[in-house]
Amino acid sequence: MTSYVRTAPFTFAYLGVLLATTALLAASSERGRTMLLRASSTNLNHLASEPLRVLVASALWLQGFSIVTWAVLFVVVLAAVERALGTRRALAIFAAGHVGATLLVALGLWIGIRAGAFSPSLGDRIDVGVSYGFAAAAAAFTFLLPRRARPVYAAALVGYLVFRLVAGHTYTDAGHVVALAIGYGLWLTGFADPRRVRTRTILDACPPAPSRHPARSFPMR
Repeated sequence: MTSYVRTAPFTFAYLGVLLATTALLAASSERGRTMLLRASSTNLNHLASEPLRVLVASALWLQGFSIVTWAVLFVVVLAAVERALGTRRALAIFAAGHVGATLLVALGLWIGIRAGAFSPSLGDRIDVGVSYGFAAAAAAFTFLLPRRARPVYAAALVGYLVFRLVAGHTYTDAGHVVALAIGYGLWLTGFADPRRVRTRTILDACPPAPSRHPARSFPMR
């Protein structure tokens, strides 16, 4: 397990940061939590005034699932992507999903508010989390699976996110679909294609099972 952590430094360092920020939120009052999240939100007002700061800060907080669920998803999916494609590519895929989906959703909100289709209050809502970046990584994870499992996994992933969009009609759900498309688009360009890096599948990305028998040394001739 130690070697698995060492070969996915971005995943586990990032997970450590998220554990720390989650603990900070748990120790804060309700007012304090609201202030922390609002200060990091990628709402339209913040994106217009200080986009770089909030694009980074918004990815430091967990929303949606519990910390345990996110930890499992990171270890299973993001760590495997990092081990197969390398740290820089995994970071780039995650960042492309997070930044790309955030900006495209913000553009859609801005147009909708200007056209009178959306309430102006949407421009100041709290919007933080790692789910956009993770959705892009989950798309890249498709191509680490055995070939026969890829269509099933991709259909389930796309179906789940589209269902949430149809059922929820929220801009966050739309962002997940956009981030997923970004992840698959990066594979189409070859950037997220493990064959362009090294030929690996999910079986290679898993830590090796320990041997039940101690290694024996034999005399050399």
